[in-house]
Amino acid sequence: MKETLKTLVLVFTLAFALGLSSCNPCEDVSCQHGGSCVKGDCECPPNYWGAFCGEEKTPTKVLIQSVIVGGFKSTNQNGLPWDLTSNPDVYLEFYQDNAFLGVSNSLENEDPGRTRTFSGGNLPIELNPLKLVQIRVMDYDTPNDRELIFFEYLSPYTRGRDFPTQIVGAGMSINVTYVHE
Repeated sequence: MKETLKTLVLVFTLAFALGLSSCNPCEDVSCQHGGSCVKGDCECPPNYWGAFCGEEKTPTKVLIQSVIVGGFKSTNQNGLPWDLTSNPDVYLEFYQDNAFLGVSNSLENEDPGRTRTFSGGNLPIELNPLKLVQIRVMDYDTPNDRELIFFEYLSPYTRGRDFPTQIVGAGMSINVTYVHE
């Protein structure tokens, strides 16, 4: 009888120990967007929230780090070259809600058919993530002689896109960083 009781205690102890060791609170928890499960709950990366990290946090601001501009017409709206003796000197102006935000660096004597990257001047430019940004490609000759080459509106943040680092438009793309404070 003592042997049977010892065997039963041993069997129950082993069964209990095995039951506890296989009880993983994260076994059925699937955290999204790089979240990790800790004691049955998801710990989310900075850009996400929710029970399983499935909800995007709206950024507090978006920073334009650089802008890539494709080719543009070699003549202005009057059919004349942008500059009389050379290619245009090109820079960018940034606006949100018609408020001027800053300018990029200037690139001199730019071939209109070439793709170029702007990354200096007032960049990075800080944007309200929920408002469109207008980016104007300008020809600079003198402070009083500037011409609009073309412009484009881009949305700095759109829910559900998983925070792309490059936002592509028709004639340009912007490289951005999202800030969550």
